[in-house]
Amino acid sequence: MNRSSVPAWLALIIAVSTAVYLIVQKTNEKKFVFVDMIEVYNGFEFKKVREQTLQAENNRLIRRVDTLNGVLVSSGFSPLQKEYAQYEKDSLIHYFSELSSQYEGEVLEQLNKYVGDYGREHHCMMVFGGQGNGSFMYVDSSLNVTPDVIQYVNEKYAGKP
Repeated sequence: MNRSSVPAWLALIIAVSTAVYLIVQKTNEKKFVFVDMIEVYNGFEFKKVREQTLQAENNRLIRRVDTLNGVLVSSGFSPLQKEYAQYEKDSLIHYFSELSSQYEGEVLEQLNKYVGDYGREHHCMMVFGGQGNGSFMYVDSSLNVTPDVIQYVNEKYAGKP
C-alpha cells in the first residue's frame, strides 16, 4: 500500500464505523413501553371533568324522570298524558345514554392522541396498552411507564407544552 491511500482507507473505515454506531444508537433510543390503560383512563383529568358533567346532567334527568314516574302511577292523568310521560321518560333515558357514549368517545379520542404524542416525544417504537383483560400475562415493571403517561396526558390536557 502506498502512503497516500492509507488515510483514505482509514477514513472510509472510520466513516462506516461512525455511521453504524449512529444507526445502532438511534435504534437503541427507540424503546418498547407498557401502559396500564385502565389506570391511565381513570387518572385522566378530562375523563374526571366529563364524569362530573355527566353526573350533574344525570341528577337533573333523575328529577325529571321521577316527576314522570309520578304521572305514570297517578290516577289523575289521562291515558294520553301517561303515554306522553312514558315517551318523554324513554327519550330522556336514550338522551343520557347517547350523551354518556359521546363523552366516553371524546375522552378516548383525546387520550389516544396524547398517548401517541407521548410515544413520539419519548422516542418509543411501540406503546403497548394493557387493559386488565389478560392481553399481557407478564410485563417487566421497567417497561411500565403508566405514571409518566398519566402525568403527561394531564399536563397536555391542562395546556402545558
